[in-house]
Amino acid sequence: MSLLGHRKFAHKILSCLQSFALLPTSDKPTHIDSATQIDNIFINEIDDYFSSGNVDYGITDHFPQCLIKHSFCQLIQPPKILLRDYSKFSEEIFLQELSQFKWEMLLSGDDINIIIIIFLLSITN
Repeated sequence: MSLLGHRKFAHKILSCLQSFALLPTSDKPTHIDSATQIDNIFINEIDDYFSSGNVDYGITDHFPQCLIKHSFCQLIQPPKILLRDYSKFSEEIFLQELSQFKWEMLLSGDDINIIIIIFLLSITN
């Protein structure tokens, strides 16, 4: 039965399907000659991550339908991984910088949040 014709009956069918959270993915005719919609794909998960439509390949007067559900993996960019280059690391220079750090300045504070901020500012400069 075409959902585009017989408006009252089509409305009852669509209302019944929607009461079960089933929604049509297309509102275009699937049959060229009679401009009817005799095929449809109903889904119960509406989100922005799917594409649907009719496939027009010109062989027949009937358009098959398609539904493409995009994966979250395709939508989310992979995290950028930062790596440290230890090829130029010198343990001697590192220990020398640690020994020159004024640890008393940190140990005299009471607020751990301020201590962390001071430490991070000291080692990044």
